[in-house]
Amino acid sequence: MKKVLTMLVAITALAAFAGSASAVTCTIDHKPSATLLLPYFQTSVSNTGGTIAPTPFGLGLNGTDTLVTVVNASAADTLAHVTVYNDRSVAVFDFNIGLTGFDMLSWSMGSVLSGTLPSNPALGGENACDLSSDFVRFVPSAFPTGFDHTATTNFDPVPQSVVSKLVAELDGSDPCVDGNPPTFADDGTDLLHGYVTIDMANYCSFSNPPDSTYWDLNAAGFENSLWGDYTIQSEGSTPTYGQPLVGLEADVIGLNGTLASEDLPLRTFYARYWESSGGIVNGDSGGGNGGTAYFNSIGLFGPVIGDMREPLGITYGARYLNIDAGSTSFLRAWRASADSLTDLTGGDCTVVEPNVFTVVWDEDESPNHQHGCQTSPCAPGDTFNFPYETQRENIVEFAGAAASEAGWIYVDFSNSSDGTVLDQAWLAYDISVPGAFANAGIDAVSLDANNCQPAPYAGSVYPALPEIPVPLNADGITGAVIQ
Repeated sequence: MKKVLTMLVAITALAAFAGSASAVTCTIDHKPSATLLLPYFQTSVSNTGGTIAPTPFGLGLNGTDTLVTVVNASAADTLAHVTVYNDRSVAVFDFNIGLTGFDMLSWSMGSVLSGTLPSNPALGGENACDLSSDFVRFVPSAFPTGFDHTATTNFDPVPQSVVSKLVAELDGSDPCVDGNPPTFADDGTDLLHGYVTIDMANYCSFSNPPDSTYWDLNAAGFENSLWGDYTIQSEGSTPTYGQPLVGLEADVIGLNGTLASEDLPLRTFYARYWESSGGIVNGDSGGGNGGTAYFNSIGLFGPVIGDMREPLGITYGARYLNIDAGSTSFLRAWRASADSLTDLTGGDCTVVEPNVFTVVWDEDESPNHQHGCQTSPCAPGDTFNFPYETQRENIVEFAGAAASEAGWIYVDFSNSSDGTVLDQAWLAYDISVPGAFANAGIDAVSLDANNCQPAPYAGSVYPALPEIPVPLNADGITGAVIQ
């Protein structure tokens, strides 16, 4: 436990834990966080002579890619664990990155998924995963997987056989990971899509959030030090735009998982993996699950349970345009369910997410309820509006011919008999009007007063709603009156 230094403890603990109080827990804001979510990516790769590689930008849709940047807002050297999921929430690929103090690292999803992992010259050749490095917070009593912390091969190019399997898992031809080869398009390209989580890590591992050992053995850390952004670029029908990565802060006091001992589910970002919707922690009622070794190693707090990341909400509002096929809007939706729908691998890979409730208003405030199928398989002509864990759908899937040229859409992801208190979602919208040279990607507005207690589940989960600060004499009516 060489590098858990007093100075590092003081700086990191105060910056990460006290710093989170300056933000509003349970309301997503753009602050350094313990976890970053890339809610949707798409990238294209080509297959030439059995070698899978990114397609060069400049070939229309063949040039689609997603560029990711992660920044370390802390002075301390920091590790992060990157996990790639397909649209059925199956974790299909992961790697570790090292960021020195105030460092920044960028990568192309096309390059990563073709087998080239991001390197960081700022490390000066140091192996950030070495257990004696400044990047490692502590050495656990056991490791989740057989990761070689001394070998540099952890960062070498990924073999083409692994890449081929990865493409099949991300292009939809083998989403339930049976090991089948990908089926490339006629032009030799595939459009890959999915989502990514980036967790501050205590040490390098090949374990992931869906694995219980990821929490039991404290692979994930709790320092709010990461922020970043992503850009989806294309010269085809997908607009080029950039947005912040979704920051999920750890709140070790307000979201301490010991509240799960109350036999009520604790609503956090990763709770669907370590807690059931019945309030049972990791398959039993008394087992610790994450955090204990970390906080004991730096002498802070007592035993804790779970991930302590603030969750995402349930209801959203998004604008749309629907002028013609070229001037239209798309909705990018990420959703995560608990219990039997933690991933969508059931029913021989036919299981989908339940339909959500939507209302579309035009500019004259006329509502149009979206009617989609409520059971699987769908009846002819009916569709699911957000069937997978991540997707990008055209607005016509929701409003159809009844939509006006502009309006807004209300989406409630909890409107289902299959929903649980641990479900959550994220929504954004893309507007593309090529004739006006306008492309934009915009986060939808959250309509939940509080993500820890969204309206459909108010009163059924912990923690209590945080207080809303009132500025002094903010508007001459509220707040204190200055004498």
